[in-house]
Amino acid sequence: MASLTSVLWRGPPSTAATAANAIGVLCRPRPFPSSATASASASPSACLLSPPSRQSSNRPNTKRPLPTAWFRLQLLEVTKPVHTPKHPTTEHLWRDCPKREDELASEAKKVPNDWEMLYVRQMEEYLRESKMVGIFHANSVKLRPAKRAWQAARRAGMELCEYEYVMGRAALMGTKWDNLMHFFDTCANGTQHLCFSKEVKVKKLLDLDKKMPEYLLLGAVIENRLLSRRELQEYLKMPPLDTQLGQLCAILEMPVQKTVSQLGSSQQALSRNLDQYVKDQSGDSAKE
Repeated sequence: MASLTSVLWRGPPSTAATAANAIGVLCRPRPFPSSATASASASPSACLLSPPSRQSSNRPNTKRPLPTAWFRLQLLEVTKPVHTPKHPTTEHLWRDCPKREDELASEAKKVPNDWEMLYVRQMEEYLRESKMVGIFHANSVKLRPAKRAWQAARRAGMELCEYEYVMGRAALMGTKWDNLMHFFDTCANGTQHLCFSKEVKVKKLLDLDKKMPEYLLLGAVIENRLLSRRELQEYLKMPPLDTQLGQLCAILEMPVQKTVSQLGSSQQALSRNLDQYVKDQSGDSAKE
């Protein structure tokens, strides 16, 4: 062993003995296990039934936790946040609602600017002077067809104008034309076309609708009454207003005339009877 160690060891001679002892320990033959020990180690039941060895672990016990340290409790109490209520009551809580800002922005868009106020005043003037207002729906119309439609309305003695929602809302809300806001609310492109006329020209309005294929007549306001397209066609078939007023006056006078005739019928019958009696008396006296 010493010779083997001297051959294998290339270190200092003082450590050769230590290395020899280490090699002797490594090369020592291991005893062969007995049958009882081998059967016990090979049995799986012995491994399963044997209790596990207790080892120290830092895993916390969730069922029975340890009490919190006093220093930690003090630190948690000192660092606990203090929330001051911004609104002690719910009276002004709506001011912090994010939807309120959207409502204010939408309301600001409904207020016309100085340039739009010029069209608002123009619309108010046309409504004040017009006896008939036609309502048209227009799809996406280019400049040239729109110009032709405006010229056709001018030839018919009318004025065709285009107004946005902001202008219509400022001019119509709170007036007798308030029901026209329905057409501005339901308009898809945000603009509405109105045709103003100082006289009632239903036939020219219907003819103008045929001359403008890009525009569709929805209705008209005549004598402060909103009429649909079908009602306009029926209005065109009616006699003039003067004739209708004459017929109405005749109808209203008929009961009066009938009442006067019934009240005077008794007097007329009495006068006829008296005349006949006088004739009869005069005839009898002449015979005698």
